[in-house]
This record gives sequence, C-alpha cells and structure tokens, in this order.
Amino acid sequence: MLARSSKTKTALLATSILTLAACATIAGSPTEFTVHEWGTFLAMSGSDGVTLDGMYHEEHSLPGFVHSRSKDQLKVPAVSVKGETPVIYFYTDQARDVQVRVRFPQGIWTQWYPQAEFNGPTTAQAGSPPDLKNGHITWRVRVTPPAAAQLTALPRTQLGSLWNYAREVDAAYVRPNDRFVKASGENERFIFYRGLGAARLPLRMTVAGDSALTYDQDQPLPLRHLFIIRVEHGRGAYQYVPEIQPGGSLRNAVPSMTSAMLQPDFERTISDDLANRLAESGLYAKEARAMVNTWKHSYFETEGIRVLFVLPQEWTERFIPMEIDPKPSRLVRVMVGRLEVLTPQREQEAADAIRSLSSREPASRERAYTFLKDQGRYLEPILRRTLKSTTDESLQVTCRRLLTTDLVTELKAAVTTGQSGDGHDKLSELDARAQLASLLVESDLKGQAADEARRVLKEIDRIPQPGITNSDFRIFARIRARCMEALGDDAGAAKWYTDFVKYGSQSAKCGGCHETQGPTGLAWYRDWWAGAKFAYYATKHESVDSAIGRRLAAVKADPNDTASRMMLGYLYARKGDTRLAGIQWDRITGVGAHQVSKSE
Repeated sequence: MLARSSKTKTALLATSILTLAACATIAGSPTEFTVHEWGTFLAMSGSDGVTLDGMYHEEHSLPGFVHSRSKDQLKVPAVSVKGETPVIYFYTDQARDVQVRVRFPQGIWTQWYPQAEFNGPTTAQAGSPPDLKNGHITWRVRVTPPAAAQLTALPRTQLGSLWNYAREVDAAYVRPNDRFVKASGENERFIFYRGLGAARLPLRMTVAGDSALTYDQDQPLPLRHLFIIRVEHGRGAYQYVPEIQPGGSLRNAVPSMTSAMLQPDFERTISDDLANRLAESGLYAKEARAMVNTWKHSYFETEGIRVLFVLPQEWTERFIPMEIDPKPSRLVRVMVGRLEVLTPQREQEAADAIRSLSSREPASRERAYTFLKDQGRYLEPILRRTLKSTTDESLQVTCRRLLTTDLVTELKAAVTTGQSGDGHDKLSELDARAQLASLLVESDLKGQAADEARRVLKEIDRIPQPGITNSDFRIFARIRARCMEALGDDAGAAKWYTDFVKYGSQSAKCGGCHETQGPTGLAWYRDWWAGAKFAYYATKHESVDSAIGRRLAAVKADPNDTASRMMLGYLYARKGDTRLAGIQWDRITGVGAHQVSKSE
C-alpha cells in the first residue's frame, strides 16, 4: 500500500509539474498576465500622395456570427482609414475576469466578436451615415488558460475562412462574462474588432514621376520595417527598409520588376521575411505567422503597389488607446500600416474604362466593365479620385452615376468569367455580362443596357433551365432577373427575383455551396441584395401591403414556408418596419427574440 501510494504521489507530482510547465512556456510567454495584439490600418492614396476616401468596403466576408453595427453605418464615403482585423490575445497562468476598453477618437468601431458590453457612440448618437469620432468599445470577458479550459468549442467557420488563421496560436480562451453580457457559446482564442476612421496614416507616397516615400515630420519615433511591394502579372518584387526617421524620405522607392520573382517564390520569401520582422517587433512566432497568413492574399497576391510598415506602439496608443483591467504585466501592440498607391497608369486606365462603359461597341463595354469590377474594394476610391481630378464633365457625370450603383454600393463581384462553351462556364460568362447590363441601366445608359440584355438572353435561351435544387439555378435566375431589369420588364424581374429567393431559402441548408464567403446559414440572407431587389420589383405593380398580405396567407397555410417568410422579411424592410422584419428573421433562424447589441 505504501509503495502504491508513493508511486501515485510521484505520478501526480509529475503531472502537476508538466501542467505548470505547459502554462509557463506557452509560445515562450511568461506566467502571470500578458496581452498581445496585431492588426492592420489601411489607407489608399492617389499617385500624387493625397489620401483617398471611400475605403469602407470589405475584402473578405466575416463569419456570420460576428456582431456588427447596422448596415447603413458600414457605408461611409468619408472614410479614409480602415482598421482591419485587430485581434487581442491573452496569456495567463490562471482563469481571470478582464475588462478591455479600446477608444477610437477619430473613428468608430463597426464589427466585433465576442459580444461587447458596450459599443459607442450609439446608432442614434453617431447618425447615419455616422460621424466618425469618439468611438469606444468595452468587453468584460472571462479568460481561461488552455490547460484549464473546460469548454473550448469555437464557433463553426467555413473551410478556408481567413478567420481560422487567427486561431492558430497558444493563447487563452475568451468568452463574455455572463454577469454582464448574455452571449452563450461565444468562445474564441481572441477578441476581434474592426473600425472606420477619418484620419490619415503618418506615411505619404507619391509615384507620379520619381517615386518618393515620406514619413511625417511631427512623429516622435522612427518608423520600422517598411516593405515596398509591387505585384504585376503573376510576379512580385519588394524592397525592405529597416527604418525611416521622422521627416525622412526615400527616393525611387518602387522596386523594379527586372528582378521580380514568380508568385509562389515571391509569396514564400516575403511571408517569411515579414513574419520575422513582426516577431522582432514583439509578437510570438505563431501570432506573427497568423497575421501573415490572414493577409497574404491581399498583401502579396493582389496586383498593385503597396507599402507595409510597423507602426510604433506609441502611435497606436495615441490613435486607438487601450485600457485593460487588471493591468497586464506586459502589453504588446503590433499594428501594420498598409498604404495602397494608385499609379498614373492605373488612374488613366480607370478613366478610359469609365468612358468606355457608354460605348456603343459591346466588346469595349465588356472590357471596361471587367477592368472596373477587378478593382474590387478599391473601385469607390478610384471613382472618387477620377471625379475630383478630371475636367471632363461627361466623365464626372458617369462617375457620379456609378457611385450610386450596386456595383459600388455592394461591390457584388460577378462570378469570374469562364471560357465559352456549355454548362457552368458559359453561365458564368453570361452572368458577368448580365451584371454589366444591370450596371448600365443603373447608370442611366438604357440603350446600351437593353442591347446587352438582348444579347445575353439570346444565348441563355439555348441553355436548358436547371432545376431549382441545382446549384446552377442561382446563376440562371440571377442572369434572367438582371436582363429583365435592363429591358425595363418589371414583372419579369419580379418573377425571377422571386425564384431567386426561393432558391436561396433551400440552398443555405446544403452546407457546402459557399466555402469561404457567402451564405453560411439562413441568417446570412437577411441583408441579401437579391432580397431587396425582390421587394422593389414585387411592389412595382401592387402595394407593399398587398404583397405582404399574400405572403402572410402563405405562411399561415404553411408555417414552415421559409421562402415566404424571407419574402416577408424583405417586404417589411422595404416598408420600413424593422421590428416586424426582425421577427420574421428570428423565426427563420430559430432565435427566440430579436437580439440587438447595446449600440443599437
């Protein structure tokens, strides 16, 4: 008995030592309480170095569980800097309650996870579009070290989601403290938040003539680890600058493409280099790699010229002050500034494309549309730059029209144009052309829109209509609906958008149609652009109350008629009744009561 007891004690002691060692050596982190943060602040400038506004668009969809301000507060033309994906990690030797407050004097926080205790200013205080100042957000969370965590189930994300990279660390688990916020199941390895601001980064770059990079004179500390990146036609080159002093300049900063690497080699080389510099700046190795992996497509694969640089922590503390209680023994905040720079060539190509949209030549229109669509999230700043810089009145008029179109307000990229032929590739090609037709009619180019629509319909008439359970039906219905819009056929548009909603009502249940973005469940469809289109055309030939009455009768006959409930949600939203719209979506998604954050 004594021998067994001794062995048992020895085993327990060994287990305890191993557990303590694991807690003490998490990624090289000390015991007690350490907090690390990384994130990106993004701005865009013209070739003359002037910061552009309109930088509020998303590049990648966030998971559906992320909390957000109301949709109209995410579209702010005055935005000049975007705080993207700051994440806060905690390392602790014991479970503890922590309060975190982050202020944004020159902006507001727009998205966050897990649920915050408070996010201000409130919707009413901020206005719509919001006044970008005095943002502040507060979390009260329970932080639990991995070795002691009992509940580690994390919210489900899609395969390939960029969100997953931020989880590949050794940080503690985080969940809202139930004493202050009821957010059951909101467990994560970090706190996430994102914001919009009316400010500029302390670095300026001009590329008209000889390129020059200039750091603001009034900054107290040097700027470190600058990467000037150039990506063109599947090749990339970069210049690394260890440091630049306040007021300092770097001439001929844009790297030459003569020594550019093929994309895979370039991406591997610069990813390793940047990760090492982030680690030098204070991040743990896994954190640095998580940040690089999150942004590598945007940083290293997207064509253009950009500058990445590590902002001094002193700058971060002034720009977005953070308060943590209890105060950590060590706080590391590594923010990367990212400056996207337009070249004179890209500005000219944009102006030519905008002009060519009104061309009577179909091929010219399609080339112009493809160029503009490929600008993605940068299209609005480019349009605003063109509007201010051109003296061509017709070009100014087209820019103003484009700024109000769905292409810009939602940046709904059409499916990449496929090779001509039968089946899915052909549908993808026609889908892009149908979106062009829709864009043209929104831009008041009705003759060109109708011409484009007729050409598309002539070709799609040769393709058998897929069944509504076939994934190709969404493309087929979208093409038909947009062509009806372009032809001015309101009844036809209403019919096809109705079918599109019916497809959406059952497609979200398949669980595999959209791996990295798009529908991950029925809640995603609440702000669906096609739902708004359905409601618009459904009420063109009957009153909104009449349309609502017919759908109410349908759900009374069949309470499980998801499509009719979705249509009710869209119709109530069009009527302006957000309460009744919310009730429909709560019933669709199974939420017991319509949940809103304290910021709403």
